[in-house]
Amino acid sequence: MKTYEHQLRITWKGNFPIDMLRHDAAYPQTGTDASAIQQSFQPSRKEHTAVIITHSRYAKSNWTHERWHSFLCTTEELMTYVCT
Repeated sequence: MKTYEHQLRITWKGNFPIDMLRHDAAYPQTGTDASAIQQSFQPSRKEHTAVIITHSRYAKSNWTHERWHSFLCTTEELMTYVCT
């Protein structure tokens, strides 16, 4: 059975909405992305960016963009890969 990996770039200020990872069944793509999420919980006004990924059986991603936007995050779909 084919599975697909979907990538999403998230940009935000303030604390990362960590529960959104559970909501979209996603996780940071790299250690650098995980670090950006962790660093967002330190007092700062800087903008943060991280790439998260999820896997599914469908070629079309199912990201919840509107929900991300409700937390004042911007989203950008990057790539979808076929996993073997």
